[in-house]
Amino acid sequence: MKKFWVFLAFLFTSVVITACTHNFAEEFLYDYPIKDFKKAKGIVSDIRTEKGLYTPPVYLAKVELKTNHSSDDIYPQELRISKRQLMDAIDGKSINGFTSDGTDFHTFHDVFYNSSMYILFISIGILLLCITLLLWLSQYKLFGPLFRLLGKLPIFRVDDLFQKIILLSLIIPFSVYAIFVLINLGQKLIPFNKDLLNAEVISSHLDYNSMHDSYHMLKIGYETPKDGYSTVDKEVSARTYRKYQPGDTIKIAVSKNNPYNVFIANLSFLEIVSSFLKLRVLLLCAFLPIYIWFYRLAYR
Repeated sequence: MKKFWVFLAFLFTSVVITACTHNFAEEFLYDYPIKDFKKAKGIVSDIRTEKGLYTPPVYLAKVELKTNHSSDDIYPQELRISKRQLMDAIDGKSINGFTSDGTDFHTFHDVFYNSSMYILFISIGILLLCITLLLWLSQYKLFGPLFRLLGKLPIFRVDDLFQKIILLSLIIPFSVYAIFVLINLGQKLIPFNKDLLNAEVISSHLDYNSMHDSYHMLKIGYETPKDGYSTVDKEVSARTYRKYQPGDTIKIAVSKNNPYNVFIANLSFLEIVSSFLKLRVLLLCAFLPIYIWFYRLAYR
């Protein structure tokens, strides 16, 4: 009788998880019908670059599908592109991508970034289905050798397994973001392989939101010895934002390997403090106890 109720619980849980996962998969395929994707070429008409306060540069371009016939359904779309595609566009070359119906155009970077939450939840759903199946099979002696083998691995101990999965699903996206933050911080602190330049503040923009982080943006223009004149929409701290007005000169450090990897130079102490007073950083710091908790659960 116990196995019967366990089977009903397994069946109900599996149906719910499958329905949710299927819904996420359908929405993903509706927005990005990758099963119909065909290789295509795109023509770039405009390029802009955004440099985050804690993250590497993001390259955005208005891209139109390259085709032999004209159509009112074909129009430029602003998409994320890679650094290589950016350099190809600067050189006047078309960029590689995908089309699903002969009118739209997608790049790999744009699809991956915009569908990252779908992919995350679909992956979690598949993982939970596998765990649910394993928990059901654990009721049968036939699969005893398999579970004894898994039981020898610290991460697969049956006790606290559900907590581990929940914590891991929270930790993975924060870990990815933390890696980007650390890479960016390392590039900023390295004193060599950068050019110190005077740039002009072209414009400023504040994206204020009382519910989450506000974004303080300065559009700056500068000329590098190797790559000529470039512009970047650079996110800065609130204090740095208030310090500069359009038309002002600002000191920047530019990576010699990437003219769009821009850092504000000669920051004051209060500007540095202001840079870390962001919800994104506070959340990363708040996640440290969760990292420690997960480590103790997995390896105690």
